[in-house]
Amino acid sequence: MAEGFNQCVFSGNLAGDATVRRAGDNDVASYTVAVNGRKEGDTLWLRCDHWKPGGVVEFLKKGKQVLVCGEIRMDEWEKDGEKRSAIKLNVKRMQLIGGSRQEAPDDLAAIF
Repeated sequence: MAEGFNQCVFSGNLAGDATVRRAGDNDVASYTVAVNGRKEGDTLWLRCDHWKPGGVVEFLKKGKQVLVCGEIRMDEWEKDGEKRSAIKLNVKRMQLIGGSRQEAPDDLAAIF
């Protein structure tokens, strides 16, 4: 069977500041990107996990415009005996967009 292709690109605004946690030997930044649709009120709230985010985390603040690229995955867990699931983006690359490039050093304004 041929291997599938799972690559998605979204642009939007951060819904809140990124949070960082440790997973084994790696840092993982988690954040939500609000992707506006064509109609008012048609917003996709995309949960993102960004592995090994480096120094860019300090610039991932609520309202910042970002471009994220990665693989969609389904997370499943159980809470209070009820099965739950959510679609997440496993971010492979991220770029700060919009606003002044002087807000972040040049090496952080590039795609990660």
